[in-house]
Amino acid sequence: SATAPSLPPMPTVNASLADVGVTPSMLADCADLDEEWAAIKRAYFKKVLKTHPDKGGDPAVFRKTQSAFESLRSLYDGASPGFYFASCGDQTAGAAAASVGGPAMDTPSWEFYAEAAAEAVPLYRVERAKSGRSLCKAQGSARHCGAEECIAKDELRVGWLDSESGSHRGGGP
Repeated sequence: SATAPSLPPMPTVNASLADVGVTPSMLADCADLDEEWAAIKRAYFKKVLKTHPDKGGDPAVFRKTQSAFESLRSLYDGASPGFYFASCGDQTAGAAAASVGGPAMDTPSWEFYAEAAAEAVPLYRVERAKSGRSLCKAQGSARHCGAEECIAKDELRVGWLDSESGSHRGGGP
């Protein structure tokens, strides 16, 4: 069986700042967190204009920029008085959030979810009926039941993948 994708290491605050286009000198003259955040947003908006795929940019760089900005936004939203991005240095975003009393950030990257979505999922599943309430929906020559007949408890049933919900729906014996 295939193994689930592993979580990549969390980026540091400095790496996230660099990913959105912020240099340490851009934050040096900021008097408070709000000024730092304004400088971060300015740099971020400039960078996404250049890297957006609709503007001819690289989709991977754009996603990395988006992910870094979301990490920084979570830090900003949960920041306590006296918190500065410039003082976080090489702490991971999760460690910085925990140090200021914010929520730990364990959010996997976009690549983690893309890899998980690429895993093969069977289009059907055979299982025992858990109750006697599953309606037989078999069609054509596969139909061995009446129109409104239920599948007996512990009888085998086949469920098919509903592409909208991602879950398996009931079928017939």
